[in-house]
Amino acid sequence: MAGTKAIMSTISQTKDSLLKLKYLRWRALRAILLKQKNPQSSDGTDAHARLEEEAEQLEKVLLRNSAIAFPVLWPTTVQIQRKMYDDEVAIEFVRYFYMQQKFYDSALYGAYLLFKNQPAPVFVPLASEAALKAAMVSANDKDRAKTARGVIKLYQRNALATDLYKLIWEPLEPFLSKVTKVSFSAAGDLYHVPFHVLQIDSTRLLMDKYELQKFTTTGEIARRNEQSDTTLFQSAVLFGNPDFNAPIDSTDYLRIPRPT
Repeated sequence: MAGTKAIMSTISQTKDSLLKLKYLRWRALRAILLKQKNPQSSDGTDAHARLEEEAEQLEKVLLRNSAIAFPVLWPTTVQIQRKMYDDEVAIEFVRYFYMQQKFYDSALYGAYLLFKNQPAPVFVPLASEAALKAAMVSANDKDRAKTARGVIKLYQRNALATDLYKLIWEPLEPFLSKVTKVSFSAAGDLYHVPFHVLQIDSTRLLMDKYELQKFTTTGEIARRNEQSDTTLFQSAVLFGNPDFNAPIDSTDYLRIPRPT
């Protein structure tokens, strides 16, 4: 949560009204994307994808400003490694676009692997977003049961759990021979994947092989065993009883004026 915390800290102290407007729109976009179950709006346009792209760009702007204002919340790899265990790997999944003469049709996924005693992270390319989505929807409707917010019930879908394991985890295995602890953070559609129950084989799940801990960002490892910082926030507001089934249309939201 270091990234979100840094953004909120920046917004609470900034006098830049435009930055505050961008923050409010970013929050609204995240809420919209979280509620949407269908990756396309009702009229078949790419409005959902456009909202995702706008949210990502706004987040980059906010993170860039927060990194300047609160550098202590953005640790270096060395600071992370100091708090890591000898048998631990920190995995930062990333979603990115790649161009070789022309852009690929789909975003790609990869993973940065950071070990305690190695000088630099190792990058491992993974599947394309198209392949990941295809695996998630390859079965018929009865094999696509979902819980709230679109998280797939992988523990009931062994075949799907195995397919996703091969796409997003099996390429990492050659680097993990000495690892028993895995600290990781997701990206993009990987937020919807419960890594603990990915199916290694007919008898083992990922959580049977590794001690898994999920972070918002692996940078949080640098704050391991530290007392919580209570100086930035002295109060909180909680909201309850949300209606996750409320109808929503991306195209309507796209008409809302943007901060310029």
